[in-house]
Amino acid sequence: MKTPHYRQQLEPVELPAHLIESEGWQNKFNDNSRTNARILNVVNYQKTMSRFMSGLNDIRVKRNPAETVEGHIQKIGKQAGNVAKREGEMFRTATDSIKARKNEIESHINSDLRGFDHDYLREVRSVLRAMPESERVSIINQSLTEGDKTLAAALITGKNDFLFGLKTKAMTNFREAAKKVLYPEQFEELSELDKATDLLSATRESFVGIYEQFAPSDTLNTINREAEASAVAFNKLMDLAG
Repeated sequence: MKTPHYRQQLEPVELPAHLIESEGWQNKFNDNSRTNARILNVVNYQKTMSRFMSGLNDIRVKRNPAETVEGHIQKIGKQAGNVAKREGEMFRTATDSIKARKNEIESHINSDLRGFDHDYLREVRSVLRAMPESERVSIINQSLTEGDKTLAAALITGKNDFLFGLKTKAMTNFREAAKKVLYPEQFEELSELDKATDLLSATRESFVGIYEQFAPSDTLNTINREAEASAVAFNKLMDLAG
């Protein structure tokens, strides 16, 4: 049986957006955050993973002619394994640093809230609860807009939504607004850390989603399927020509 000469080089793996290096990811954060060590960890994670995956693609498409296909695939797989190990280390470092910083901020907020007169805050919540819902919502919105710190503290320290007579979603939004009134800097940093967490998760998901394409078993299976399909097509042509 005659066999065709099928391509010797592998095609590059198409990388998703989160694995393509771009200054755009860093530009998603505000100026203050660009010097925040925790956010820099995430930005550097994204950049490093982009460079790693680009490097894997370079290895993938540039096989030395003296190298066997199997040897080339094993080399790709070994390097992919090294990338996976490094990715895990960087991901844990970035995740742990964000978690630790969030805990620090929450601890600071909780400590500061203990300084308020909680008996008075309970009275504020009681007055709000006695109002008609439309009036209650209007008063809360107006007070938060005006930066009323006492009402903001009453919202944050009132853990049970039913004490306000409001639905959970509305209370969640009000509490977020209250944090912004009382702790604007901490609120801004928490928001930026949430954005960093989203970038971190999206980059990891992108990596996990395409990692197998660099693994030896998957790559070899692809080559074997292509070779088999090429052989079948080639032999059909030979039969027709014969």
